[in-house]
Amino acid sequence: MDRFGDRSGHAPTVSRRPLEGIRVVDMTRILAGPFCALLLADLGADILKLESREGDPSRQAGPFKNKFSLHFAGVNRNRKSITLDLREEEGKSVFADLVRHSDVVLENFRPGVMKSLGLDYDALKAIKPDIIMVSISGYGQYGPYVNRSAHNQIVMAFSGVTELTGYPDRPPVRSAIAMGDLSAGNYAALGTVSALFHRQLTGEGQHVDVGMMDAVVSYLATNITEYSGSGVLPTRQGNIQPHRSPHNMYKAKDGYVYITAALDSEWERVAKIIGRGDMLSDTRFNSVSARGNNREAVDEVVGNWVGQHTATEVVTILNDAKVPCAPVNTVAEMLEDPQVKAREIVQETAHPQLGNIKVVGPVLKFSSVPKGKLVPAPTLGEHNDEVYGGLLGYPAEKLAQLRRDGII
Repeated sequence: MDRFGDRSGHAPTVSRRPLEGIRVVDMTRILAGPFCALLLADLGADILKLESREGDPSRQAGPFKNKFSLHFAGVNRNRKSITLDLREEEGKSVFADLVRHSDVVLENFRPGVMKSLGLDYDALKAIKPDIIMVSISGYGQYGPYVNRSAHNQIVMAFSGVTELTGYPDRPPVRSAIAMGDLSAGNYAALGTVSALFHRQLTGEGQHVDVGMMDAVVSYLATNITEYSGSGVLPTRQGNIQPHRSPHNMYKAKDGYVYITAALDSEWERVAKIIGRGDMLSDTRFNSVSARGNNREAVDEVVGNWVGQHTATEVVTILNDAKVPCAPVNTVAEMLEDPQVKAREIVQETAHPQLGNIKVVGPVLKFSSVPKGKLVPAPTLGEHNDEVYGGLLGYPAEKLAQLRRDGII
């Protein structure tokens, strides 16, 4: 048994996960907010996914299996779904009861919407003084663009990432994954945990403002400072790293591999492996900067060697020599990789409509925290009775009345 638990499946002998006992009212939709809630759920928080009676719009996003959105299922596990119409005064009254029983309210409406509903931070603080409100929006809660509509790719384009993605002789391309949403979700989770810690120290709640634009711009940290210091504008580079080589994707007999062997020690091992030890004394290739200036020549030599082998052969040879290298996997290949399986980052869960499906599991591994159970994404309003009847203590007559009035 190591400090991260017995790999035979026995959980470490501890009592709780970090956020157990914390309740989050999650009003968010689509991806950024639900991803934040997923991270908080994996830390043990009780997530109440509050949806309109029509549901999170991502429930309508394909592909589908047995009429249930696979897109929705991928990021909405480990939470309870409750429905509530916040446009009605009775719905707002129910929401106030939820706030009284909760620690965090997470929302990603356009700035001003919560205020128009009478549910902004000041209103929530009047209900529960130490409540924490976390707001995710495109451009943040203030500034000249506060009222602009924004989704993932809009923010990615605005922030400069799209312009940097692709090849220099072709138009910019979008990122294959929703980095704007996911980065904002990460920061929102960090902000939530930080606000909870602050509340533990001071007794004070607060409003956490997360802008997707801010999150994406922060990921350009090195690009911004390099441009500021050198005056050289970053441009699209394709697969290369401008000042280092070999640092590229190379074609093998049956696929592609990525090699990053920019350090002198790594390059020395590569040169010997490919039978080009003569390049080590050549002034064009005997330093990091020299190889960066002669990148095309280095890529040609390395590419010729890679092309004579299968991707598996290249990866095995170079990894045995401690040279950073990996196959360019498909999603299917990644899922079957033994390292992915060993880390349990992808796990299988049984969904009542979808059957057995794979979902992303918890990323963080703690030395003394028990593993949580993976619970599949809920159906719309699945937990209305449990939350309104159990947590809030509403009698059956009131639940029936709320249903008749279209409040839940």
